[in-house]
Amino acid sequence: MGGVARVGFVRIVGGALRGRRLDVPDRDVRPTSERAREAIFDILGPRLVSGARVLDLYAGAGLFTLPLAWRGQQVTAIEENREAVRDGIASQALNRIPKERCRWIARPVEAGLARVRATGAVVLDPPREGCSDQVLRSVFSDRGPVLAVYISCNPGTLGRDLSAITRHGYSVTSVQPVDMFPHTPHIETVVALTRDSGT
Repeated sequence: MGGVARVGFVRIVGGALRGRRLDVPDRDVRPTSERAREAIFDILGPRLVSGARVLDLYAGAGLFTLPLAWRGQQVTAIEENREAVRDGIASQALNRIPKERCRWIARPVEAGLARVRATGAVVLDPPREGCSDQVLRSVFSDRGPVLAVYISCNPGTLGRDLSAITRHGYSVTSVQPVDMFPHTPHIETVVALTRDSGT
């Protein structure tokens, strides 16, 4: 990466990166503290086995896709904003992440899922309105990943969606609030879920 930040990119670092920094498009970085970003990657990283197939929904420009791919996961990123996807592909090249580790689908999540089959794990980072019933059914009933990580900034829609996900045969294994906006009442919640045995 040459040690020089590119215009339009910012550096992130986290436990999941094992000390390495990645340049990601600044469009995809919320006004968060470095510590909060590290907390999210620390939660995601230990739960994903290297080489696993991971589905990243509402992926933006790859804030989670790129660190996961750098760790060795095979990531399919679905994001409807085509400009964000172009930024993510540019960031992947900038960080010298092998092309085969990321598959980018520039479509709404509902439509993009039609192009994806089975996956070992899924990361969901939806907007405040949460996930549609179609998305939840397509992911948790039709594909049945062993592991899911749901990142939410809205406790109301988080509770609604978790209720639906558990009806598909999943259990919550951890809930981690993260202070993403210091000195405000807003937090992000990172929830890990696993598929129940026998489902």
